[in-house]
Amino acid sequence: MTTISSYEASKIAFTEVFVKRNHIETQVGYPSHNTTLSNSVAEKETAWRLATDIQFLSILEHQGRLNGEVHLAELVLEHLNLALTKLEEQLKQETFYLNLFSPYTAQNLIAFTFVKKYNINALEYKYDSMATSIVETYLPLFLRSAVDSYKETTVTWEPTLFGDGSGTLTYEELTEEKRHIVAPNGIKRFAGSLNVYSIMGGALGLYGALLSEVPPNRYEYRNEIVELGKLAISMSDSGNRSIGHLNNIGGGRKDGGFISTGYASWVARGLAQMGTGTTFELNHPKSMFMDEAQQIKQGLLTVLSRKGYMPDVFVDFYGRNSFNTRDVDLETDKTIYLYELAWCGDQVAMDTIESHLATKHGLGKEHPIIIDSLLSDENSVLGSNAHRALAGLTAGMIKSLYFNYGDM
Repeated sequence: MTTISSYEASKIAFTEVFVKRNHIETQVGYPSHNTTLSNSVAEKETAWRLATDIQFLSILEHQGRLNGEVHLAELVLEHLNLALTKLEEQLKQETFYLNLFSPYTAQNLIAFTFVKKYNINALEYKYDSMATSIVETYLPLFLRSAVDSYKETTVTWEPTLFGDGSGTLTYEELTEEKRHIVAPNGIKRFAGSLNVYSIMGGALGLYGALLSEVPPNRYEYRNEIVELGKLAISMSDSGNRSIGHLNNIGGGRKDGGFISTGYASWVARGLAQMGTGTTFELNHPKSMFMDEAQQIKQGLLTVLSRKGYMPDVFVDFYGRNSFNTRDVDLETDKTIYLYELAWCGDQVAMDTIESHLATKHGLGKEHPIIIDSLLSDENSVLGSNAHRALAGLTAGMIKSLYFNYGDM
């Protein structure tokens, strides 16, 4: 079995994507980033994926310097400055990251947190100033206001495949012992998306762990992290539970009662980061939030094992009633989405995911499996697969994971 460190794999990814394809300069305007801000979906994907690029470049630049590869670090820095230029252009058009119920606000906080922690001394001054002001004065307070606004909303449920009925639950009912009350149809649902709140909590967690000057028990956003983490625990589907929990986590979808692979992986990722935020331990935080992230991770891997592929949506963590209607190929098999689970720091999980990709889809013959995954989006445009893989590499560098070639 041939393995490769996250850092070495990230160097290959940087060469293939940012150098050879000049991704930031030539593809940020493609459908993979959707820079037409008049379209709300495009706006979200633009901001999310550009922040994903920035996070990857930030960590790789830092690790290049740590490993004494100064030339590499300087080259990565050029692309990081370019990415921040693109972001600055977007900010001049519209403050697209300031949306209470969208995940890109939190994704940008993570990006700026990384930049301020790891790259601030090397960046052009104007980006130093931009990162400092956004990280220290604006986005954290904005995320706190998002948490506060959530408390004023109600939980709703709607008719689904599982029966009729509708009703509401207050935030207090969710966070008290009554939170396990279920709708007449057995499905609990609320107006927001659990993946968004999980990512918000995760962003506040990383911000504290990397930039706070006080210990975790005195961190000013600790209460918000704990509230969001407890909400995620009460509403997630860990431990193979489904009835009475939030099955439609993410995307504002109306197909209530289904779990989304992509969004569930974001809930696990956010919970893992919340574990870091309450302990300030990056690698293996001992936290009930990390424990819950591991449960969700295991649920997703159980579905992969039992079905032999990763459905886009499914009913519960037993893998019942998925909705693929054609042959399972890399477009319909969402296993690549599970690279976000690298934030759980579980090497065995990464090996399981990559073993499936190698066996089922033949990835990893020339490049590491994660690089083939990165390059698997259609028409050479870097879309959802690419940015999930980039997220996995970023977390892998932080968590010191390795990846595999296809001979595993």
